[in-house]
Amino acid sequence: MKLLDEIIDLAVDNTASISVALRKCLILAHELKNQRLQTWAEKELDGYDQVDEIPEYRRVIIIAKGFFLGPLGAQINNQPLPPATLKKEHRHWANEAILRQPIVAYEFTEPQKSNPIIHWPPDLTVMYQTKFFDGYALNRAWQEIPSSAVVALVDTIRNRILRFALEIRDDLGAVGNDVKALPPAKIEKSVINNIYGGNIVITPTAQNFTQIANFKVETGDLNALSKVLEQIGVDEQEFDELKEALEHDTPYKTQGFGKKTGAWVNKMVKKIGKGTLKLGTEATKAVITQWLAQYLGLPPS
Repeated sequence: MKLLDEIIDLAVDNTASISVALRKCLILAHELKNQRLQTWAEKELDGYDQVDEIPEYRRVIIIAKGFFLGPLGAQINNQPLPPATLKKEHRHWANEAILRQPIVAYEFTEPQKSNPIIHWPPDLTVMYQTKFFDGYALNRAWQEIPSSAVVALVDTIRNRILRFALEIRDDLGAVGNDVKALPPAKIEKSVINNIYGGNIVITPTAQNFTQIANFKVETGDLNALSKVLEQIGVDEQEFDELKEALEHDTPYKTQGFGKKTGAWVNKMVKKIGKGTLKLGTEATKAVITQWLAQYLGLPPS
């Protein structure tokens, strides 16, 4: 299929525009009638809104820096800002940047002489103006994005497009080059595995258990466990309770969960009955159990 060959050529060529490759992926999504691929290509081309789920590859570990004014014209420039000084709800401004803009904003045509920056909102700067150094006022602050992280963002998208297109091209060989003959379930699986990295976006109102069950948690990845549980309505306090239960039960773990972890799961199931989570009771218990088993490295039940 000519379109797939063009997408592959664009993905392989580091000098080719990733935006053009994404536009061709959008055309392919319409031909394959795959909504998930279409949505991803559109978000990458148009940017992500505040309410959108952000792919992990668009989250970047950063250092925040500030410019301070002091007495008698004293100045402190490019001063790293410690996250611990900020309130918990603001701390991400000092340690993580979210790259929401359309991908074209990150396609550098020439090497960058300095790292890109994202300025703090003025209200946030004012709030912490006197919180860092006695006698010095924070005049402005920003997130400094490593140029290498931006290069990695573009390369990650390029690699995901390439893997997906190669797999679809291989599958086409079995159906005589007719994309309409490809099973929709097979296309969907390829999109999830290659484009979404094995994970799919879920929301607190999701009703499709199969969709939710596809979300994976790597063994020992507490951050991933937190994020998937948050998607079905587990709040921060409840997750802290789970961490305490896991810490208590770990020394006694043989097969299955310990008593405190099991009690926490049952508590979440009761929460369903009150209408807090938007899933069926059995489905929610099954998916929470699955994620905990993945986190603990236990075999599927």
